[in-house]
Parts: sequence; C-alpha cells; structure tokens
Amino acid sequence: MRILLVDDDPLVRRDTARLLRRTLGHEVEQAGGVAAALAVAGRGEFDLVLTDFLMPGGTGADLATRLRKAGFRGRIACYTGTPDKVPDDRSFEAVLVKPVGIEELRRLLRC
Repeated sequence: MRILLVDDDPLVRRDTARLLRRTLGHEVEQAGGVAAALAVAGRGEFDLVLTDFLMPGGTGADLATRLRKAGFRGRIACYTGTPDKVPDDRSFEAVLVKPVGIEELRRLLRC
C-alpha cells in the first residue's frame, strides 16, 4: 500500500513512517503540512492519506477537502492529539488518537 503521511512534527512523522514502512511493510511518502502534502499527492497515486489534524497553514480537514476536490479517491484518515477538535463531518474514514501504536495502524490498514 502507498501511504502519504502528513504531520508538522518531524519526530512524530519519522516514528510513524518507520512503523508503517519497516514494521508493516508499506511504501510511505511524507509531508510536513497541507501545502507540501498537496504537492506530494500531485506527484503520485496513494491508497491512503494519514494526516495530523492541527498543523500550521491548515487542518487535516482542509487537506481532505482539497484532495477530494483535486480528484483523490483513496482513503483519508486522521491521527491527532486533540480528537475533540476534529469535526464529525465525514472528512475522515477514521480518527486515531496519538500516540498511535502498531495495533491501531494495523486495524486501520486492514479496512
């Protein structure tokens, strides 16, 4: 599976990418925010976008809306330390709470 991982915290992004890549065996591209994610998404096809919710320059919901408008048909999930701030508007297939562990990622990827 090809995954686009979006998080403004480079350490969280690195650790999550490592879990997805090394432990679960998926191909992972990374972006540090909404603008960078849109640029990366425009360069290839992804099965899943896993995005942080609160980031400088826009939210994960902003990213989801812009990806859908651009024609993205893959799955979009959110992982966040502030789940109470995530709108219940069906922007995301799933909302995971940080810190995200290996079992939560496995469940998400099995869907």
